[in-house]
Amino acid sequence: MKKKMDERLSAEPVVIEKDQIRVGLGDQEHDIESLVAFKHALDCHSIVAVTDPKGIITYANEKFCEISQYSKNELIGQDHRILNSGYHSKRFIQGLWSTLKAGTAWQGTFRNRAKDGSYYWVQSTIHPVIKNNKIINFVAIRTDITEIISLKEKEQKLNFILKETAEKLKIERLALNNKNIALNELIDNIEAERDRIKQTIGQNFETLVNPLLNKLIKRTEGVNLKYLHLIDSNLKEIATPFLPSSIQSKLTPKELEVCNHIKHGMTVKEIAAFYNLSPRTIDKHRENIRKKLGLVEKKINLTMFLKSH
Repeated sequence: MKKKMDERLSAEPVVIEKDQIRVGLGDQEHDIESLVAFKHALDCHSIVAVTDPKGIITYANEKFCEISQYSKNELIGQDHRILNSGYHSKRFIQGLWSTLKAGTAWQGTFRNRAKDGSYYWVQSTIHPVIKNNKIINFVAIRTDITEIISLKEKEQKLNFILKETAEKLKIERLALNNKNIALNELIDNIEAERDRIKQTIGQNFETLVNPLLNKLIKRTEGVNLKYLHLIDSNLKEIATPFLPSSIQSKLTPKELEVCNHIKHGMTVKEIAAFYNLSPRTIDKHRENIRKKLGLVEKKINLTMFLKSH
């Protein structure tokens, strides 16, 4: 997450006029006490540094030492390049100094490097102090925002992972749908072949076997006739599944498939999911089935009707 943030805050520079350092009303002793209290509160809350016009550090408070891991002796006399993390471009640094040398406050976000090589982020406000129309030093007040930046980076990484996962799931779902379509086509082909075989067997029984048996029965008497009736009965029992029923003759192959699922207790949503169709389409099939079977005007449960036929 490398985002240049050199947002500048235009503000009136701090101008020190002669004999004009006052905080509030009251005598000089009270003003000095107020200044001391103000400085203490600032040091407790913020990272504070003062530099000369060339950027050499002349003051560093305890929070500055704590976050940078340098002692005051190590910081004073150095410029802020001692904290350079290499994150910000030369253009960014030049813009910062151009703003300050123009007598304008600069405000932005900065990444620094501590003594142990770790990085930390600060929200900075750097203000020029002007006396007699001349910059005499710069006061920098900073707030540690490392944890905030870290949380944002983690959030970005998490969003990236979620987006990547969603894309993978989308691809896998598409592949699964394609497999489901191929499987449905295979099932349709198998069922079509099964129906063809059943039709062939049924036709052969009705056109070849049954007529022949009927002729034999008419010409046979006695015990042999009894055996022929037994053979006829057994053959009809065997051939019954292959002969078209009243339901099969009235419905389309797809409607017969839907009937089979309804018969086995599947719900509309389950059937729709199985064929990758909408529930509305399955409802339309159910409506057509009831019409073709003459159940529209009758208060007969379709599932119970199919189980009994």
